[in-house]
Amino acid sequence: MKKIFVIISAVLLAAASYAANDAVISAIKNTNATYKNIVCDFDQAKNMKIVKEPVLSAGKLYYEGEKMSMIYSKPEGEYFKITESSLSMLTGKNKLNKKLKAGDPFMMLRNLLIFSMKGDINGLAEMANSDVAYTSTASQDQFVFTSKNKVSKGYNKIVLYYNKQSHVLEYMELYQPTGTFTTYTLKNIKTGGVIPADAF
Repeated sequence: MKKIFVIISAVLLAAASYAANDAVISAIKNTNATYKNIVCDFDQAKNMKIVKEPVLSAGKLYYEGEKMSMIYSKPEGEYFKITESSLSMLTGKNKLNKKLKAGDPFMMLRNLLIFSMKGDINGLAEMANSDVAYTSTASQDQFVFTSKNKVSKGYNKIVLYYNKQSHVLEYMELYQPTGTFTTYTLKNIKTGGVIPADAF
């Protein structure tokens, strides 16, 4: 009898946990949908196996609807911009302007970033074909997306941390199958900031 009670208790606790996750997921997406835009500073750290220390960058992030840009102050002049159908970037002396199409790896990157900023956890999990693990701290809701299949390019693991009160994205980790991973820390976040005309 005691064993049956333990099993039933475990099932009820699991059900309660899933219900809590659904409520958190809905709150994150619904709250982000109410924000006019997101303007913040960001710190970026790229970690590669062949380099001992991470490559550090920083700048300003602008997000609104289906558009997002990262304008770098370190290294100064570099940028990464995405809209619903295009991507443009400047890295060093390398410049790229690209129209995006369904199935394009750059389109997948674009969707990954936009879904993350929107707080669309289920949409991101489906797009990335990933299992999702959820944990919670006193200040953040944390999600880890792990690819269900072995992938040779793109990202096989994504980590997102959302502020527990505002539900805005505060931290991201993107892991590549090669072992390289990049972290982004968002700070000084405003949900209704001024966006320059040339941001996108």
